[in-house]
Amino acid sequence: MGRWDPLLAQQLPGLLSRGWATGQGIQGFCLQLLRSPNRKRAPRERGSEMADCYTELERAVVILVENFYKYVSKYSLVKNKISKSSFRKMLQKELNHMLTDTGNRKAADKLIENLDANHDGRISFDEYWTLIGGITSPIANLIRQQEQQSSS
Repeated sequence: MGRWDPLLAQQLPGLLSRGWATGQGIQGFCLQLLRSPNRKRAPRERGSEMADCYTELERAVVILVENFYKYVSKYSLVKNKISKSSFRKMLQKELNHMLTDTGNRKAADKLIENLDANHDGRISFDEYWTLIGGITSPIANLIRQQEQQSSS
């Protein structure tokens, strides 16, 4: 899959409403965004263009989506899903500071088993998003606790 194209910002409201209206949710929206016929190939590095145009939250969302597609095999028969081996690689390379035991194959396989809602042995975007939610929720709780302690 591709990278974020700043020119798509103009199309975002229409793509978002079509993705949600068709019941495809965030995965459908992201696929529409990345497959848009007006999409031009964006540069491989995130330049000042993205930094100047988008908020921190928008950049964070783009990075999360790009990260998913970085590990989707271009040669897989199953499109838009991460294989077990690629998912293990992603855990080791991308989440080794936030998750413990990312190098342990059994621990990674257990995580895959827990995330793999349809039991097909691959991680879909929705299942990946469950992982992101599982990581960010405790962080949000910790921040909230720290804010409560400092306001007391």
